[in-house]
Amino acid sequence: MSQQRLNTLGFSLLLAASHSGMAVGNTPDYQPSELLPASEATVQVARNNKAFSHPSALLSDDKQMMFTLGRSLFKKIWVSSPASTQASDGLGPLFNSRSCLRCHTNNGRGHTPDTSQADYNAVSMLLRLSIPAQNNQDRHALDSGQSGVIPEPTYGTQLQDFSIQGIPAEGRFTLSYDEIPFRFADGETLTLRQPNYSITDLNYGPLHPDTQLSPRIAPQMIGLGLLEAISDEDILVWEDADDLNSDGISGKANRVWDIDAQRTALGRFGWKAGHPTIKQQNNSAFHEDIGISTRMYPQGYGGCSPQQTLCRQAPDGNSPHLDNVEASDAVVSALELYIQHLAVPARSNIQDPLVTEGRAEFYALGCSACHRPSYVTSAAAPEG
Repeated sequence: MSQQRLNTLGFSLLLAASHSGMAVGNTPDYQPSELLPASEATVQVARNNKAFSHPSALLSDDKQMMFTLGRSLFKKIWVSSPASTQASDGLGPLFNSRSCLRCHTNNGRGHTPDTSQADYNAVSMLLRLSIPAQNNQDRHALDSGQSGVIPEPTYGTQLQDFSIQGIPAEGRFTLSYDEIPFRFADGETLTLRQPNYSITDLNYGPLHPDTQLSPRIAPQMIGLGLLEAISDEDILVWEDADDLNSDGISGKANRVWDIDAQRTALGRFGWKAGHPTIKQQNNSAFHEDIGISTRMYPQGYGGCSPQQTLCRQAPDGNSPHLDNVEASDAVVSALELYIQHLAVPARSNIQDPLVTEGRAEFYALGCSACHRPSYVTSAAAPEG
């Protein structure tokens, strides 16, 4: 693809940063990248619930059909095996959702569950699970980058709160809030909500006593292909883990295991930059969120741990006609292209006084030192 200057405000944060002080800066003039956040790839669309569902303005004609196929796969409702069609079976046995779209509604971000409803469920929110390193093997896996976390021994790296018929779900994700009053310096008051996360109705025994919970809301999908097109060097130049420039801000890029390359690589995708490529992020979501096997994650029983014997004995949808998995390479490639080329809409409210005031505060508080306002994509990135 040709080089594009893209505005990255609101996209995934690639550097884990912390503040020991508050930087103050002047507000720069508006840049073209703020009017067209994805440069020439930006699309002009109506602000409605389909605003995040358009192809990039630079997507070539010969890839439009593949984009449309990828969209249909993103919407596909998977069913349990065996089914009348091998193209859609293989769901679970444990899962969080039956399709990508059910979590990423209209390619937008998810939401916390409505806890005012007695029978609420976390449709677009889930809990990651992990435990501290237990031995030298665990410590080596973390230090080498081959594992991002140590899985909880019975429930793995993610609580799956749905299951196919005849297999118990792992448990129920519960959310409650503590209300905390807060007073501003000028006397104005408000109430903050502090969330409490827990798991009830466990069906496979107790959790490890040192289990750590990490809640995740499904992120928005737009612009991910542009983030993938930024060079490693342009991201890593902002690393400053020891705050050597003494600006009160430190940041360290996440190094993760690249399954295709069989080496560590720069993490880019997911709330904690846990995967290096869109392809690997997609395959992981197939495996953990929906329980669908791919050649990258070939287990037909999805996220079932060795302790979940009934789950591992359930029939799968692996097919010799589909690369001996449930989502073939062709399916994976079409979905990857779709997500890579979801367009970023043009900003429509840039002159709104509240937006202008907020922008000035963003720079004055030093937010731009972590949330880089723009990058230029690599000239070596693949063509659209």
